[in-house]
Amino acid sequence: MAIISFGSVLYAAVLAPLLSPALVIIALDFQKSVADITVISGYMLLVTGASGPFISACSRKWGKRPVLFISSLFGLAGTIVGSAAYSYNGLLAARILQGGSMYVPMPFPQRSLRNLSY
Repeated sequence: MAIISFGSVLYAAVLAPLLSPALVIIALDFQKSVADITVISGYMLLVTGASGPFISACSRKWGKRPVLFISSLFGLAGTIVGSAAYSYNGLLAARILQGGSMYVPMPFPQRSLRNLSY
């Protein structure tokens, strides 16, 4: 339970606000406006919200552990793509991958705790 809780805290504290401190630097590197870089974070949140019902249905069908594992792989893949690709489209792809992995850690610790108490 502690590992799941720690992982969910890391997801919430790291992936979502990852670009915020360096928005201006990233915009200068990619020769884009700061608004364009901010939109990338919006796309990540859009994918997070849109993937929620599908992830919830998959977790009910196949269980929480496989879905949490696959979500962690998507988060890792998004981080690798974001650090390896040096273009606006590469950063966009990375944030979309990370957005697909963001929904899982939010409700899963509470559900796991509820399952342990029954």
